[in-house]
Amino acid sequence: MKKAVFMIIVAVLNSAAFAQTKRVIEEEYTGTRCGWCPRGTVGMELVQEKYGDRVIQVAAHYPPQDGTSMATLSKWSGYENIMARIVGVPTAFLDRRFDIDPYHGRNSKGFGAPEMIDQLLEQKCIADIDVEAKWTDEKYQWVEITSNVKFYENLNREYRLAYVITADSMYKDDVDWAQLNYYYNLGDDSSITSDPNLEPLTHEKKYIKGLKYNHVPVAGAGVELGMEGSLPPSVATTENYVHRVQLEIPVFETTETNPHPTVIPKEHLNAIAFILDAKSGYIVNVNKMKIPAPATTGINAPSTKEVFPSKTIYAVDGSLRPKAMRGLNIIRMEDGSMRKVWVK
Repeated sequence: MKKAVFMIIVAVLNSAAFAQTKRVIEEEYTGTRCGWCPRGTVGMELVQEKYGDRVIQVAAHYPPQDGTSMATLSKWSGYENIMARIVGVPTAFLDRRFDIDPYHGRNSKGFGAPEMIDQLLEQKCIADIDVEAKWTDEKYQWVEITSNVKFYENLNREYRLAYVITADSMYKDDVDWAQLNYYYNLGDDSSITSDPNLEPLTHEKKYIKGLKYNHVPVAGAGVELGMEGSLPPSVATTENYVHRVQLEIPVFETTETNPHPTVIPKEHLNAIAFILDAKSGYIVNVNKMKIPAPATTGINAPSTKEVFPSKTIYAVDGSLRPKAMRGLNIIRMEDGSMRKVWVK
């Protein structure tokens, strides 16, 4: 599977209204073979219940402890290098400023995540971001995300934009998708049974089956360091900055060794965009939009008769393109022949 990203940036004067709202991004690192990670799931759910969209969540699955395609997707989305620096899971980064346990926070027991989240939400909002997303092709493979950024200070500092598409309700009837649960035999541990949020985990089995996983990254651009040049080297309060990318939703092919590949639920996708300080690596602000379900986008439904496209277009690096772009294009025709086309 290949993905391609295309971008354009323009500056527009006072083109949008902003609420000057500070939000926090919580990037959790988890895995189905991590026996303590059910605690992280509980923490993420409690944070979402408490803060709603003031805290925007991503749950990247850690490859060394996860045999699912969710780990592959997390890697493809741009979290590979970040996950390489993770010492243990579950853990979570808040605006990439603080690392915490997604349930305990920095406490030894109880639900402590809100302590650090509240500190970040109280910080001054130097920039806000608005997000829009739409499908751009009839096969519902490509999503265009538009971010509109407004700064509240004139700053001579490099900021960059980054994008993630996450999926909710990820599910597969496969043994690797069962969640290991170390709490199953802690029914006599008073430190666990006295915690009303963790106590229910002691009634589950060692492997919890049938779970639907949320906030799983499936595509991304500039996730680790931001997209260079996505914002100008200095920013002004008099301008709004509009930036667009197109991201491809991955497709897992059916093979002899994988006869029932993972299907990404396109009706449960979210587009996330965030502003990253290029020098410190901190995330300044973030926002998200639920991507419209394919049936509600107004795009004609894909034809069930057309199994293969009449032609497929690739860049020279092998990444798939939605159409012929400027430069060299490699076109695979329906009969399997290849053509090279240069577009000025």
